[in-house]
Amino acid sequence: MTVPTVGGVAVADRGDHRARHHLLVGPDDGYGEISLERVSVPSGAPAWQAPYCDDDRLVVVLAGYARVGRDHDGFSVTLGPDEVVQIGGTLRYTVELVSAGAAGSLELLLVSRRPGTRC
Repeated sequence: MTVPTVGGVAVADRGDHRARHHLLVGPDDGYGEISLERVSVPSGAPAWQAPYCDDDRLVVVLAGYARVGRDHDGFSVTLGPDEVVQIGGTLRYTVELVSAGAAGSLELLLVSRRPGTRC
């Protein structure tokens, strides 16, 4: 799957809105087995379902408020700025914007073990 880019930032179409993905640390950056991706979800965007991944992931909220829910059992937690949740490997999760940050979007960092993959 090819994801279009704007100024080097991947832009994935999410209905009428766009979630912007920017890989900050990947396979060629010399940090071993870690991937760090920034995701910006604009106000009014539908819930974002993260792709499947075998490894544990961390979701860190930088700005705004997010509801992060596990798809298999419906458990969810609301996170604000500088809060983090660990998602166990093989679990699918959804991120819903509760309230946008000052820039008008929800800003997240996604951390996973596999470099260069969107988990």
